[in-house]
Amino acid sequence: MDYRKYQYFRFDSSRPGTVFAKKATDLPEKEFFIMKHRKLHSAEPCLIKPTELS
Repeated sequence: MDYRKYQYFRFDSSRPGTVFAKKATDLPEKEFFIMKHRKLHSAEPCLIKPTELS
């Protein structure tokens, strides 16, 4: 896949790991999945509980 041919890129928060690309504004979009693994990790960050101050 040669990404240098594409000039317009779009991302969607409801589809993590997916990039939508076009070669020109009047051409249809092509969809690419750019993550190495198909399984996506949780978008929620890990909570770190602070230690008590001395």
